[in-house]
Amino acid sequence: MASVGSCCLVGVIDGDMLYVANLGDSRAVLGRKSDGGGLEDSKMEVVAERMSTDHNVAAEEVRKEVVELHPVEFALDIVY
Repeated sequence: MASVGSCCLVGVIDGDMLYVANLGDSRAVLGRKSDGGGLEDSKMEVVAERMSTDHNVAAEEVRKEVVELHPVEFALDIVY
């Protein structure tokens, strides 16, 4: 069934390297401290940095693959 699925998101730190893998409708995001660029030197902010690519039907190549694997189910209107 194309209408149900699962997702997996894994992050592994090996020494000073971060490895990220994802499958399904999940996104890995790294929060890192950054100079806020404000007038105050002590002002720091957290910036979200995307670490993975979304793997869902919003991506055209994934949508084509799912349609090929489940043509009958995609005969219905799918909202993405």
